[in-house]
This record gives sequence, C-alpha cells and structure tokens, in this order.
Amino acid sequence: MTGNWVPIPIEYTKFSRPLLDFAATMTLLIMIVGVLGNLLTIVALIRCPRVRNVAAAFIISLCVADFIFCIVVLPFSASRFIHGTWIHGTVLCKLVPFMRYGNVGVSLLSIAMITINRFIMITRTSVYSKIYKRVWIGAMIVFCWVFSYSMQMPTLFGVWGKFDFDPNLGSCTITKDTNGHSSKAFLFIVGFVIPCLVIICCYTVIFWVVHKSESRLREHAATMRSSDGNLTNLAGKTKSRSREQRDLKAKRNEWRITKMVLAIFLSFVVCYLPITIVKVADSEVKYPGIGKVEFRGSEPAFSWRESGKPFIEKTPPVHATEIRTSISPFSAVWLNTTGALANYATEAGFHVLGYLMLYLSSCINPIIYVIMNKQYRQAYKTVILWRPPRLHSLTPAGTSSYGGQSGVYYNMYTSFTLKKVMWRDLSPLRETTALLMAHPHTHTHTLSLSSTCDDHNLRHEFTRCGSFHRVAAEETLPELYFFS
Repeated sequence: MTGNWVPIPIEYTKFSRPLLDFAATMTLLIMIVGVLGNLLTIVALIRCPRVRNVAAAFIISLCVADFIFCIVVLPFSASRFIHGTWIHGTVLCKLVPFMRYGNVGVSLLSIAMITINRFIMITRTSVYSKIYKRVWIGAMIVFCWVFSYSMQMPTLFGVWGKFDFDPNLGSCTITKDTNGHSSKAFLFIVGFVIPCLVIICCYTVIFWVVHKSESRLREHAATMRSSDGNLTNLAGKTKSRSREQRDLKAKRNEWRITKMVLAIFLSFVVCYLPITIVKVADSEVKYPGIGKVEFRGSEPAFSWRESGKPFIEKTPPVHATEIRTSISPFSAVWLNTTGALANYATEAGFHVLGYLMLYLSSCINPIIYVIMNKQYRQAYKTVILWRPPRLHSLTPAGTSSYGGQSGVYYNMYTSFTLKKVMWRDLSPLRETTALLMAHPHTHTHTLSLSSTCDDHNLRHEFTRCGSFHRVAAEETLPELYFFS
C-alpha cells in the first residue's frame, strides 16, 4: 500500500515545501506592508506639525529601524524560505544577521525611550523641559543606534561567538565560536530583558500616578459641585475650572499617546515571544513540527521525528484528503483539506512560524498608529492625498487643542520653521501678527484677540504685549495653515 513512498534524508524533511512556500509568501507580504507603512509614517511625522513632538522623534527612529529591517533583512529571509537554505555567500551571512539583531535592539530601545519620555512627562513634569531639549533628544536617538550595533561587534569579528550558517535552521545566525562560546545569552539579557524590565517598571509607576490623579480629580470635582450654590468669587472659580478643564484635556491627550506606546510594546513582546520560547526549548530543531504527512505516489504516509531518531513510516487509516494529527494519546484533530494545505496544517513548523511573528513586528506599528491615534490618521490622510498640513493649535506636548479656547500655540518642545502662513479674510496687520506669533521666542505675555477686534485695537494689544508666544481667541478665528 505504501510501496511507492521513499523516505527522504532528515535534513530535507524538517520543513515541508508547502510550509516554506507559505512562509516565503507571508515574508514578502510583510515586507511590502512594512516598507509602505513605515515610510508613510516617517513622511507624515516629518511633514505634519500636529503630530510632531518629542515622542514623534523616537517613533521616527523606530520606523527607520523597521524600514531598514524590511528592505535589508526580509528579502534574504524570503530567499531562504524559497531555496530552503542560504545561497548568498559568507559575507552576507555575517552582515544580514548583524543588521537583524541590531534593528531589533534599536526598535526595543526606541520603545523604551518613548516610555521613559511618557514616564517623565507624567510623573516629573517640572524637569521635562530641561531634559528634552533638541540636543539631548538627538543624543538619545544616537545612543539607541550605537549601543544596539556596538554590542554585536565582538560577535561580528568572531571574538565572542560568531555570525555563521546554522544547518539546523538553514539560516545565518549567532553560533558558537572555536572556543564554544556564544553571545546569545548576553545579547538577550542586555538587549531584550533589561529594556523590557525598564518599560514594565515605568508603566507600573505611570498607572499608579494616573490612578491617584484621577482619584484627586474626582474628589475635587465633587467639592466644586457642592460649592456651586455660592456666588462669591464666581468669576475666579469659573476661570479656575476652565484652566482645570484645559489641563485635564491635555493630560487625556498625553494619556492616549502613552496607551499607544504601551500597545506598541505589547505587540513587540507578542511578536518576539514565540521565537524566543522555541529557540530556548528546541535550540537544535529536534521538533520542527508535531508531525507531517509525506506524499509519495498516491498514498500518504504519516511520519514524525522523536529526539533525533530517524523518521518511522506509518500507514494512516485515513483518506488522502483527511489528515489526522495526534495532539496527545487521548485526543486528535481532524482537518478536511487538500494535500498541499494538509502538509502545512499538520507540520506546525514552530520555528518558521516563530520567525514570521518576528517579521510581523516590523509592519504592525503603523497599524497601531492608525487604530489608536486620530491625529496620526489625519496625518496619513494628509500625506496620501497630498494636502497642505493643518495646525489649529499645538500644546507644549504637541496635541492639537487647549481646553475650550480656540487659538494657536507655539510648540515649545518641537521647534519647526514656518515657511508660509495663509490666513483667510484677514487684513495685512493680522497676517503680520500671525507671523510674529510663530517666532520661536517663548515669553509669558499673551495677546488676546477677539474676532470682532478692529486693526486699531489689535495694534494697541500688540504694542502692549510686545512679543509673545500665544494667541488666544475669545471666539473662533479663521484657520491657520502651516506649510513646513
């Protein structure tokens, strides 16, 4: 019944051809989505002032790392799946894993830097503006890149482990050097475990502070409601309440960004956890799958591998289009499918699927931005439709509104160049005022403009204030467009 089935060598039966074809297709799809998504995010963050803040600088660094990963690493990964082995020579066998591990480090360190930024903004507001100046932001980004790649230099030169071809996986990765040493454990602890612990600690404190802050706000709101009947100092209370509402809205905007960064971190962990577990549990690829079906001739033969033993032929009591995969001695799963899909379904290919999850991390972040942040969605739409970027207002943290007032605020933490200002239906004096408003000086004076204010009163207000960094309108003013 199975006379036409011929056993094949173990090294060729670890991963079935349908599984490798599926992996190659998914890798190419992830590469395309990752290149387009990360490139779109980079352009949107650079071009649109509404989303340009300190966190955006680190997000750009994260997107650049993912973009490089997609255009440098993923094509070779797809080639490995297509050919079943490495065919690109010794030099690329060293450089490609060097780039892969380096970009993984940059990605996680960038997420850690954004988390620390959120931590300081929420818990140490008084020192935020001192730490996050342009020079220090640039230094932090450079540190992420230099540190991630410098950790691998001993491995690149073969001093501590080496980048080489691993015949078990059929890919280039970190292997043991001539002395039997490997840097995998060190890189895993320093480049993965420690940043993850920092992120977890920061978010623990952030959640604790936010919870306490919300409790105080609820108590204060109850106190304010109980004193609403008292008309004494009503104007002062109204002003205080308006300021509190503005502060609360700004905090909510910052909290949205914080939750988005948390989602990015969790997706990163979810994507990297499978391959990490598989490599620890099965470093020698002794269990590439639960089991597999090899088709030779017209009859299937169910075979499996156990602790490195040769494949043992079994005659399955099932039809060729109905595959039975044993999960345990007491349970079974029946899959009705075609022969090609059956090979993929029965061979779990934990290592291959783990790599696909790892690759998925390079394209999933732009999807998170779209789902969780309205301003990012608007920025993407602006770039895709090639519209001029709009800016109604910017708070110091880069959000687009400030309480119930309508106005334009200079972003103190993100300096940008105002090349052109268009203010519809305004007099030349008002246009000049708008230009001066955007001048990069942060004074405490405020120029109060009413939409019914004539040019004489406007000139008087401007003379009184001299220079300023904020224009607050008592009523809604025409939109201000920034082209940067």
